[in-house]
Amino acid sequence: MGRWIESLVGRRWLVWSVLALAVVVLVASSLTVWVKRQALDTDNWVEVSTRLLQDDEVRQVVAAELVESLFANTDVEAQIQGALPPRLEPFAGPAAGLLRENAVTAADALLQRPRVQALWREANRTAHRRLVAILDDEPEGLVSAERDTVILDLRPLVAQLGQRVGIEVSLPPDAGRITLLRSEQLGAAQDAVKTVRRLSVALAVLALALLALSVYLGRGFRREVLRVMSLSLVGVGVLLLAARRIAGDAVIDSVSSDSTREAGLSVWLLATGLLHDVAVGLILYGLVLLAGVLLAGPTRAATAVRRFLAPAMRAHVAYVYGAVALIFLVWLAVGPSSGDRRLLGTLVLAGLVAAGVEVLRRQILRETPPPAGG
Repeated sequence: MGRWIESLVGRRWLVWSVLALAVVVLVASSLTVWVKRQALDTDNWVEVSTRLLQDDEVRQVVAAELVESLFANTDVEAQIQGALPPRLEPFAGPAAGLLRENAVTAADALLQRPRVQALWREANRTAHRRLVAILDDEPEGLVSAERDTVILDLRPLVAQLGQRVGIEVSLPPDAGRITLLRSEQLGAAQDAVKTVRRLSVALAVLALALLALSVYLGRGFRREVLRVMSLSLVGVGVLLLAARRIAGDAVIDSVSSDSTREAGLSVWLLATGLLHDVAVGLILYGLVLLAGVLLAGPTRAATAVRRFLAPAMRAHVAYVYGAVALIFLVWLAVGPSSGDRRLLGTLVLAGLVAAGVEVLRRQILRETPPPAGG
């Protein structure tokens, strides 16, 4: 008896250690998955950049930058002066200033046009494909003469703005171009991307393996292990949401001014949208697991629910699994990250749900014998 107790106590320490390690790995996995899917997936990048331009605060900042690029590279005052009669030439300066003020409104309106947003989207797609190709050390066919430099080219937008406000535009080669990556940053960026790509899969597999191992080792107190696991998933989700909020405040304060803070907040929220979805997903998964643990527990309420479900579990198993499958499909359609799920992760999740339902069904069948004559 004493040896059994000693063995159980030792196994408890092992189970909790494995579960604690799984939580740490899960946090790291969530962050690497977010970076990989948000920063290295071109479709996600383009989607976020498009939504950024549709945000009023961000669009106003972009409009101001376009106007700044236009007037910094075009002598507007000289053009106005050349179009005025000699006695009105002194008014060229004030006219240029007034035109600049109105140009911001014109730029904002221009950026709302579908055709211009399509240009913005394609410029971001081209730049991101080039960026990923360089970071993956596969630049063939995607990089211009600027081999190790990635540039977001907004010159077509600046030119369209000039035409809209009636300015003859002749832009120098570097106007309206935003450098995303320079050659001196290439080595470190490539190493970081390789690390993220490797860890995003390895850490996810390791986290699942550690969670499964903790359940396997928890023989004799598995319900307690599952309850702690469910609360841990909720805790990780809450931690990620808190980290997103704290890091967001720090980043926004460091890169934005009072006039651009709202735009910076919009950029941060959109850029970390997938991290938010991952966090909310973990919280909901934890709550669903906790509900299952409580449903399988010894409380009166849980026992009454299992007794109520017994006839369906015994005589209408297909309907039970059909209802669970329908709920699962609805979750996939409307739940967090619904537009960016991976097939393997979906299959694993479906398998875990099916396994949980089957475990509950067998418990109910053991507890409720068939009716007499049935």
